[in-house]
Amino acid sequence: MRMEGALAAAAMGMKGRMVVQALAPNLFLTSIDMDGIGSMKQGFDGTVGWTSNPMMGTQLLEGNTLEELRRSADFYRELDPGKVWKVATVKGGTDFGGLPCYEIAVEGDMGNGSLFYGVADGLARGMRLEVDTPMGKMPTTTRMVEYKPFDGLLIASKTEIEAMGAVQTMTVEKVDFTPIDPMGFELPPDVKALVASGKRRAPPATRPARNGAAAKPAPGSTKPAPGAAPTPVPA
Repeated sequence: MRMEGALAAAAMGMKGRMVVQALAPNLFLTSIDMDGIGSMKQGFDGTVGWTSNPMMGTQLLEGNTLEELRRSADFYRELDPGKVWKVATVKGGTDFGGLPCYEIAVEGDMGNGSLFYGVADGLARGMRLEVDTPMGKMPTTTRMVEYKPFDGLLIASKTEIEAMGAVQTMTVEKVDFTPIDPMGFELPPDVKALVASGKRRAPPATRPARNGAAAKPAPGSTKPAPGAAPTPVPA
């Protein structure tokens, strides 16, 4: 599957384009070009998870972050909810996003909270979860606002993700199910170099310019620059 669309965070004045590619059983690659920031990528080749962006350079993922990407890369994960949720209990009917929905309380590796499915159509309408992050537990709300048919399949064409008071909107414009060359999911040269060296991170070559100043070479430290934002990843 190849998915193309737009990504925006209005409160932060950020917008850009995204391409998500997936190949069964577990190959995954996301590319995002954000205005004023540049190109950000995240991938999984079945074993190694990695991310790269202009602010933090290239790094290998590990721990919970790697496991989360591994779950996202599972092409058939939606066919077996037991891979994600250890406990699921129907709570009853409620309103979610302005629609009558069934609420299901869940517990699992993604976090604890509730899933919501439309009473009229059975479509997934969103979730409220409390997830573990490096900054502690964080409540998030995901809303599937619109659905459209792509090659005969109904897919959420507009999704809103709310966390820490900010809303990120993902709009899907095109979905293509023609075969993808597996070679496109191979690790990039800089990621291969990290794997071979045993290091986890390589710093960016330049530090993003601020206030119109020219970009400067990054110092030798591999710590991210203050205020550096993580790479946005479509849910």
